[in-house]
Amino acid sequence: MPRGRRKGTARGVGVSAEVLTWALEGLQREIGQTKERLTELTARQREVRAALDQGRALAETPPAAAPAETRRQGKGRRRKRRLSAEGRKRIREALKRRWERYHDQQARKSVRKSTK
Repeated sequence: MPRGRRKGTARGVGVSAEVLTWALEGLQREIGQTKERLTELTARQREVRAALDQGRALAETPPAAAPAETRRQGKGRRRKRRLSAEGRKRIREALKRRWERYHDQQARKSVRKSTK
C-alpha cells in the first residue's frame, strides 16, 4: 500500500482553532524568551567590551618599576636529554617483541589464506 498524501485532504483540515491558538501562544512565548535572552547577551557583551577596553588602556601605560627581565638568566640553550643504556636496551627489547608479534600475525594470516 503506497504511503503519501491522501486524496481529498487539504493542509490544515482537522486541526481545530483551539490547537492553532495554543501553538500561536507558544510561539509568542518563545519569541519573548528569545528577546529577553538577547537583551541579557547584549548587556554581557557591553560589559566584556568595556573590560577589554579598560585592559587595553592599562596595557598601554608603562608599569612603574617593573623588572626588566623576568626570564631565568642562563646559557641560553637547553640541556640535551640523554637516555641511559638501560633505557635504550628496554626500548630495543620492546621493539623486538612488537615486531615478532607482528610477523607472527602476518604468518598466521598467510597460512589461513593458503588453507582456504
